[in-house]
Amino acid sequence: MDSETGQSVDTIETEVETVHIAIDHDEGTSTALSVPRNTKQRKKKKYPTKFNSSSFFKSYTEKIERRKSSGKTYKEQFGDTEQFEKKRDFMILLAKDLFHYGVPVHRLEYLLENVGESIGLPCSFFTLPNYMMISIKYKDDFKTYLLKQDQHFHMGKLSMLNDLCHELLNGRKTIEESIKELTKIKNKPSISKWYLLFLYPATSFILCLIGLNGSIEDAIISALIGIFIGWFQVLAFFFPITFGYLFEFISALLSAIVANIIHNFVKKQGICVDTQKIVLGSLSMLLPGLSLTLSIVEISTRNIVCGTIRLASSLFTALLLGFGLTFGDYIVAPNSPADCPNQTGIEWPWMCLLVPLAAFLICVLVEARRSQWVVMTFVSSVGFLVNSVLSNSGVFGNNVGATSVIATFTIGIISNLYARFTRDISIAPILCGIILLVPDNLGVRSSLEFLRFKDQGEPLASLMLQISLSITVGMFLSTLLVWPIKLKGPNSTTRFMIY
Repeated sequence: MDSETGQSVDTIETEVETVHIAIDHDEGTSTALSVPRNTKQRKKKKYPTKFNSSSFFKSYTEKIERRKSSGKTYKEQFGDTEQFEKKRDFMILLAKDLFHYGVPVHRLEYLLENVGESIGLPCSFFTLPNYMMISIKYKDDFKTYLLKQDQHFHMGKLSMLNDLCHELLNGRKTIEESIKELTKIKNKPSISKWYLLFLYPATSFILCLIGLNGSIEDAIISALIGIFIGWFQVLAFFFPITFGYLFEFISALLSAIVANIIHNFVKKQGICVDTQKIVLGSLSMLLPGLSLTLSIVEISTRNIVCGTIRLASSLFTALLLGFGLTFGDYIVAPNSPADCPNQTGIEWPWMCLLVPLAAFLICVLVEARRSQWVVMTFVSSVGFLVNSVLSNSGVFGNNVGATSVIATFTIGIISNLYARFTRDISIAPILCGIILLVPDNLGVRSSLEFLRFKDQGEPLASLMLQISLSITVGMFLSTLLVWPIKLKGPNSTTRFMIY
């Protein structure tokens, strides 16, 4: 209410100005008085200019003319997103499967880069023992993918992947068909974990005889302990977090306790058994000799990071098993002798019968095809025979490195010839032959002597590395002499070969 005029005043603020409305109650009229606001006025909205169709079509026509002058279509110049995604998915699936089924790291990156180049997808790879990093180029940018994948050995599926890649690179399969085939290969059933209850004791029995020169009594006790270790392996598979981390320690501890109890019992009956051969035979499938050899191969092929990690993991596994064996010895029999001085091994006729049987069990463990069983058994038997003859004849004296080089060289030559003429993978017979040559028992024996504070640990560890290096050199020499791939030219698609 205005005191001088007797009118009531209402104030309304708008976007531009402040409006005072004066209402005269006597006459019933109202007057609007506008007063400028003290605040800044808001900016006016800018409306778009008119669409110039001539300039738009002119620029679009120029783009088309430039593309025609370059001789490239739109997909060739800017890429087909759908086709890129299919190739990308195929490369990721192929990388995971090749790594999971046991391709050596020093061959994995080279093979995948060749496949990517052949299908028009530039990519690069970086591999660790449980991880893989993939960098794929799309247009002018790179996309990186990190994959986590454990590595196992599945020679049957690896052979199928080798055949699939040959068909793809030779134009007999498309990317879509290859992705479907990869899914089929992955969904094929693997060996049941319950087979380990038979494979572990059988392998322990045979390797105790032919690998450790144990007696029949040692092999029987080793097989009995192998049954429990097979159960532990099944439990570690179903309970990887709760039981898997202690699997090696518990297996070594149980082996030492049971072996020493049986040793003390049969000693009263006048029977001597070697506890060290028993426990090493029962733990033959857990010993890190193969992993140690693979680490030496990776370091030799300049895969320093992956090889160093695998080497450290192998040595730690050997120390963990050695600690379990030492702890078990202290619990049951801390001062009892471990070996039998007058013990003799089996005769040569039995040795010739058991070596092919051991190779057959390894074929089942690495899940090879039935068509691969014959060559894997033959190559392993020949390699073991060459190693045994050279060691017993004394041609090279006590130099175990020279005998290992020649034995591995023989295995590699036969395997590469097999791959060259059959186009199958050569890694399957090489892997089976090396398993019978790697110094598994030396790895754990060296850690066992080291934990017992004896002077034999360092020489045995040096011998273990020497044999691993000898196997690596023999394998590379065989590949240098007989290349498993028959190349037709620098751009030949037959350069893809898993070996």
